[in-house]
Amino acid sequence: MTSLLKLTGAAGRRTAGASTMTVLAGLILCVPAHAQVQNGPGDGQVEQPVMVEFHGHTVTEAEAAAAQARINAAQAQYNSRPVVDYNALATTSPAQASSATGPDGSLGWVGGTSVMPGTERIVDIHGMCRWINNGNASAVYVPTQSADEWSSFIGTAPPGVGLAACCNETFQYEVQDQGGGSLCVTAWVQNDERRCGQTETITDECGSAPPPPDPPCALPWGGSIPHGATITAWQDGNVPHGNSCFSETRACNAGTLSGSYQNASCTVSPEPVTCPVPASLGGGTLNVGGTVTAWQAASVTAPATCQSQVRTCQADGSLSGSWTAATCHVFGGEIDCLLPWDGLLPHGESVTAWQASSVNAPASCVSETRTCNNGVLSGSYGNQSCSVIPNTTCQPYYDVYYRIGTLAGSPMIDTMERTCGAGEVATAAVVGNNSDYAPNAGSIDSWVASRGGNCVPRPASCDGAF
Repeated sequence: MTSLLKLTGAAGRRTAGASTMTVLAGLILCVPAHAQVQNGPGDGQVEQPVMVEFHGHTVTEAEAAAAQARINAAQAQYNSRPVVDYNALATTSPAQASSATGPDGSLGWVGGTSVMPGTERIVDIHGMCRWINNGNASAVYVPTQSADEWSSFIGTAPPGVGLAACCNETFQYEVQDQGGGSLCVTAWVQNDERRCGQTETITDECGSAPPPPDPPCALPWGGSIPHGATITAWQDGNVPHGNSCFSETRACNAGTLSGSYQNASCTVSPEPVTCPVPASLGGGTLNVGGTVTAWQAASVTAPATCQSQVRTCQADGSLSGSWTAATCHVFGGEIDCLLPWDGLLPHGESVTAWQASSVNAPASCVSETRTCNNGVLSGSYGNQSCSVIPNTTCQPYYDVYYRIGTLAGSPMIDTMERTCGAGEVATAAVVGNNSDYAPNAGSIDSWVASRGGNCVPRPASCDGAF
């Protein structure tokens, strides 16, 4: 006789005597035909436990039923978890955006959604799912109205935005034999919150829950991205006008962020603003904040006075003010004087003038003070400056010779000096032996010239030099 018991919710195998039966519709618990069933106390028969094969382990029907009950309880706990639909905001209109705040603080509107600063959210639309991490200081708009714009956003995420793939959540469990016919159950959520590789343990009787997910990576500018995600970083936060921003993709791997760039975004400074200066004021340009002085008129008649205006380069590239005269002169009862080298000298003022524009040394420049008196300039010198031109060929050098040697057996030092005569000048200085002037008396080694050379006729160019 064979007794049949059924445990709903699992498939198994059973061993009965020398035969084996496989059941597909459920778990069939069988009592072997040769086993004796105790019908009542005192009949001398011992009841044999019903054995079943449960997830690869041969255990009693009671142990299998208990393990299955714990699996069912874990799955019920998983099924009861709240499901957050982050994409429900994608159809919110701009007028409703203020009231359409998701669990992560994000807002949505027609044609897209947003990710608030320092937060992340999942967007699953058009068959493409991504976790979006916003490391910026302001919200990031995510276009989702069409598959093309959503795909373009994924391919070229804005600066400071990290993207990670999504995976479907699944309920997983494992049954292990602890020995002595006792089973333990471990159950967990695989790809928790649709984060690939992330797990959440529901029950861990066996102490064999999957290891925690790889840690996220901290971003240099704040925030983090999960393991497996990538983000665009920039070499500089700002570059001068005319330069380019350089980026790199930094990937998170078990808490370590690849690459080295430190900036979430990069901007190119706009072209510097300059203001054109009118030609009458000298032309050229001024940087923002630069100034130039202009006059209302080039001249006025006394008793009127000249009026000036400071014109400033403004941020919009315009020059404040409107006056364009670079100078102003007052004409009136007194007349200014015209200077010999051009320009005007106001009545009553003085200027230094020079007799010649240059003189040869050792001559000196001669000057005079010329004063304007109602249009008449005193004096006669007509040069604005004067310079002295050195002349080394006209100096009255002389020769000195030192006689060194012996005379009548005694050491002696004697000298001879020769000065150029009238109408002569000396040649360039010479130092060295010169036997031309050595006398014949005694034993003389040499004459040594210490300065000057031979006297030569004075050239006509030296006239007036000394």
